[in-house]
Amino acid sequence: MVRSAIRLAVLLSACRLVMTSTPECFAQPAGSEVGLAADQRAAVFGEPLRWTSSAALLEPVSDDAHQLVSIKDPTVVYHEGRWHVYATTANSQGHWSIVYV
Repeated sequence: MVRSAIRLAVLLSACRLVMTSTPECFAQPAGSEVGLAADQRAAVFGEPLRWTSSAALLEPVSDDAHQLVSIKDPTVVYHEGRWHVYATTANSQGHWSIVYV
């Protein structure tokens, strides 16, 4: 149950990234944008970049076996045609874990 709830929460939080990005954006070697013209950078990265604030997109969901107190750092990875999501969780005893969603 916790895994399903975490999976749903992380996937929903990643929706904006997935819906507005393509695998090619993530497959570029570091610094590859240097050779791009300004209009090409805008197409890839969307200029100007702006941060917005919202309600929590991801929250810990506990069950009898897992007393989670936090979930953070969702990481979205595109590999071999599939999206993978990982996140970090902490429980009430102060132990940290990594989850694959």
